[in-house]
Amino acid sequence: MKQLIKNWWGHKSLFAVAVFYSILMMVASLMPTGDFPRVKIQWADKYVHASLHFILILLWLFTVYSKSLKRKEAIIMWLVFLACAVFGILIEVCQELFTQSREADLYDVLANLLGSLIGITVFSLSRKHLKL
Repeated sequence: MKQLIKNWWGHKSLFAVAVFYSILMMVASLMPTGDFPRVKIQWADKYVHASLHFILILLWLFTVYSKSLKRKEAIIMWLVFLACAVFGILIEVCQELFTQSREADLYDVLANLLGSLIGITVFSLSRKHLKL
């Protein structure tokens, strides 16, 4: 099972998956809110933001990570974190500027950052456990 996971994560098609997910996330974030079902759970959209960024950062971390870069692992992780943070902020700015039914929200940005930080933690732990 570990070998299967290592092979799948190491496959170059993961880059295409990460790009596709990023584009899909941006498109969904700029769609009118009327297109989404209403959920009556407090802060539900913040959980969604955190979850989306959790997946986003994991995809990009596993995409850019390689054993040859192991010595610079911390730098790579924080560069990917910074890129995901900027991506999330840009989406919020685009929502404010280019949509009628959405607006920028600082709490969304904070949820994005939290999801990304959890993703970095999971990546670090899983990488060590799977010996990637």
